[in-house]
Amino acid sequence: MIDNSLFQSIPAQSPENQNPVIPFINVLEGFKTKIKNLHWASPKGAKNLHLQLDELLEAVQDYQDSLAEESSGMYGTMRPDAIEGVKCDCLDAASMLVSLKQNVVAFYVSLNQNVVLNAGLRSETEAFIHTLNKEKYLFTLCE
Repeated sequence: MIDNSLFQSIPAQSPENQNPVIPFINVLEGFKTKIKNLHWASPKGAKNLHLQLDELLEAVQDYQDSLAEESSGMYGTMRPDAIEGVKCDCLDAASMLVSLKQNVVAFYVSLNQNVVLNAGLRSETEAFIHTLNKEKYLFTLCE
């Protein structure tokens, strides 16, 4: 039996409880699209790059999902139309990875405003910065 609550409209969030993490989740959504574009556009003979982009995409998806779920626990369920990817203009994996890390670091710095409230978000972001550092090395091994 289908739960009828799935088909009820969701009220708009009020400004006082609006999830401040959603704009960054939208940035990550844009990077996910860019990673897939670069994956599909990998040059012939660059199988390592093709596969490494898949691994990076999985890491970004996991990080984004963790942030979305934790912030929903903190600020309430987000609207079904809340996520809209922010375009990333990078045309190669190296510059995309640099831009991704810059955005993640900027988000991390913004979390300093409330250290206790943002403890989990900070921890997840620190772990993701570690992952990006590792990915940078792994991308240098690609042909």
